[in-house]
Amino acid sequence: MNNRVYIQSNRLPKQDPVKEKDPLNFRSLMLILFTCSMIVIGILSYIWRGVEILSIGYRMRDIYSQQHLLQEQRQRLILERAALRSMKRVEHIASSDLNLVKPNPDQMIILPRRTAAGDVRATGTTNNELRNQQN
Repeated sequence: MNNRVYIQSNRLPKQDPVKEKDPLNFRSLMLILFTCSMIVIGILSYIWRGVEILSIGYRMRDIYSQQHLLQEQRQRLILERAALRSMKRVEHIASSDLNLVKPNPDQMIILPRRTAAGDVRATGTTNNELRNQQN
């Protein structure tokens, strides 16, 4: 029998580390990072624009519905004002609630009405004075 022992060493003689050039240097890495960030910013701005358009659409819909409600309320108020200003209603309140009676024609006084130019259209005389002037 042959007893031979072999020793194998993985040790290499001492050498200085060899500095290999990185295929992706700093400039190209920054260029890739900048390009990716511009793409992400573009996508985000596109999405933001769409969200803003939707938001403006919702606000416009709310404003249109509010405008419609205000127009209906305006029409109701115009009708209510016309009903409250009617002469029949005023005469009814005057006679029933305030116990007022219609004046006799000789108790009426016609007041002058001024126009925008300041002209006087009628004189401030009573009906009796007008009758006396005609006689």
